[in-house]
Amino acid sequence: MASHTGCLPISDTAQLDAMNAQSKRPAQTQYMLDKLAPYIADGTPIFIGGDFNEASGLDWTADTANMFDHKGTIYDFSTHKMIREAGLIDSYRALFPNPVSHPGITWPFHIKDSWTQGASYSQECGRTLDDRDRIDYIYHSANHSDLKLLDASIIGPRPNTYFKGPHGEDDTYQWSDPHSGIMVNTEGTPFYGERDFVSDHLWYKTTYQIETPKDSTATTSLNLNPEFSNISLRNDGSDLAIDFTLSNFQLWQENRTYRLVVSGDSTSSRTNGWQSEVLTSKPNGKMTVIVPPSVLTKLKAEAPLHKGLQLRIKSAIGGWHKQYAVKTISTEEIEKVMTIPS
Repeated sequence: MASHTGCLPISDTAQLDAMNAQSKRPAQTQYMLDKLAPYIADGTPIFIGGDFNEASGLDWTADTANMFDHKGTIYDFSTHKMIREAGLIDSYRALFPNPVSHPGITWPFHIKDSWTQGASYSQECGRTLDDRDRIDYIYHSANHSDLKLLDASIIGPRPNTYFKGPHGEDDTYQWSDPHSGIMVNTEGTPFYGERDFVSDHLWYKTTYQIETPKDSTATTSLNLNPEFSNISLRNDGSDLAIDFTLSNFQLWQENRTYRLVVSGDSTSSRTNGWQSEVLTSKPNGKMTVIVPPSVLTKLKAEAPLHKGLQLRIKSAIGGWHKQYAVKTISTEEIEKVMTIPS
């Protein structure tokens, strides 16, 4: 990611809207909202959560215009604006409406992970930029009497642990964000050593209470994700044949390139794995992938790192790698049908 010419901020709303649209996130959000519209209309409790990779206009306000490197910019980002206008509530801001005292930073907590560590920023701006932001969210239905938001917290190191702001504003932690963690000391305070936390994002957790009437009927969850099922393995000479069903590919787009990837289960998602093939048509049924000895040998050679092979359906979108479906096949399962070559 390169710095903007002259290291000047982009604050023109029309230009920001165009850049926002170019990311494809608003289009993806509209697709999701269209699918949810009947549920919103009939009052079904709805939860939307995840890594949105986009800031919120509830955070880029006049009060925060000079925090981090906002550089005076006030902007209502498209994706979150659309979700709010559809009648959903940003749970964190519902509990903590002040973005100055409760910024809710989730990325990056470690300056080495920042997008602005590239040479272009250092050369153009004279320093790296402070791009911390809240980009992980959980939304819920508005005005639902049987749904109560109880609490929320950020899981992971506090923002000042490994990310010192360029102006030194984090030398003393003064923000009020609620924290909890998966690693705590004897007093229950989260503690993390260098790179101990398992992600470059902090995690966001909410707790809800929902009451359902005794005469309520079960409904099928809305699932837009393709799925692997009916996995079976067989020895095909020196190769491993994996038979499976891939179905429910509702997100298929004809102008996009999709790949079926085979990799170790710990292989980076930002690669095409150990072998890959382009899907030439929308899958919706039985498929087979043939895994050669070279891939099986790699699995065995890297056994301490990988516990098995992984099937992935992915595509590249504007330089990003999106995983649509993932299925892990353990080394033990493979060894039941063949001997993995050394």
